[in-house]
Amino acid sequence: MRHIGILAHSADGAALCFLEMVRESSRRLGPHRHPEITLSILPMEETLDAYERNDLAVVRAHLARTVRRLADAGCDFFVCPDNTAHLALELPGEPLPLPGLHIAEIVARRAESCGYRQVGLLGTRWTMEGTVYPAAFGRHDIGQRVPTPEDRTLVDRVIFAELTQGRLEDRSRAAFVRIIAGLRAIGCDAVALSCTEIPLLITPEVLKAGFIIGGSGGRAVFIARDPTTGEWRGPVFYTLATGSVGFQAGVASSVVPVTYMNSSADIKAFCGRNGGAVCTSSNAEAALDWAFAQHGDDTKVFFLPVEAAGVMASIAGIGELAKEAQARGAAAEAARPRGSVPSSG
Repeated sequence: MRHIGILAHSADGAALCFLEMVRESSRRLGPHRHPEITLSILPMEETLDAYERNDLAVVRAHLARTVRRLADAGCDFFVCPDNTAHLALELPGEPLPLPGLHIAEIVARRAESCGYRQVGLLGTRWTMEGTVYPAAFGRHDIGQRVPTPEDRTLVDRVIFAELTQGRLEDRSRAAFVRIIAGLRAIGCDAVALSCTEIPLLITPEVLKAGFIIGGSGGRAVFIARDPTTGEWRGPVFYTLATGSVGFQAGVASSVVPVTYMNSSADIKAFCGRNGGAVCTSSNAEAALDWAFAQHGDDTKVFFLPVEAAGVMASIAGIGELAKEAQARGAAAEAARPRGSVPSSG
């Protein structure tokens, strides 16, 4: 397998890229098998003033230092999961010491193969207003639309003030969903989430199931309308693994909500509306088995515990905890002298 280098620019996006390489390799090759991966990052803060001045040559030199370290580490090629950085990487200049994959070209090729003719673009303001994606889409005869100036400002602010700082805010998630719906309304049949941190906020579950799973990660690139049926479906994912870049197209993972019988009426109603279930301590294991069987291997269970159950370490252990509790209760009952009254404690 080839040695992959990750040219990191923003930390969260690079970390997501690294984890996805490892996870996709395990899915394809088996547990704990993946190519050798080297990630290198210099502080992005050193380039922000240069971006503001549009001095992309300074940014390119900064990125080239990282590529040199990846080459020295023995990498065969590099992947830069930062869309904005491609503005600088595209500049003419001294050849970089390693070949690299072009993120916008890969997105454009995938859009063409799916038959999408008009793609909405979300990213930093430099990405949304820059030349990287219009050029890539243009080479494949694909149109591009971006949000309004006000919404571009909002998207850019959320990326830098929240997502790259590890903050996932529900109000920002709702704003992104609104913006995506607006791009759909003006004729886009796919939306490219062209900032590697956005999939931390906008995941397949958010758009397919219509509810929020706070803090859930994701790998979304496209939120797309099927060109044959006209139906909108979950994101098309991009994967970076095994020395190559490809796409895993398909419907978003199905989510089944499950909660306890003594949860609030609103939570139980929510589970019912979304094809879920309500369980008790005694049948929790059976309820989870049922939930995981609903949509095959892609099923995800969204468990909503009651407040008192927040100390549980793992949803997967609920059934065993219930069995242990039943066994302890039976043992206590057997040991209790006849005619005595059980303790209320």
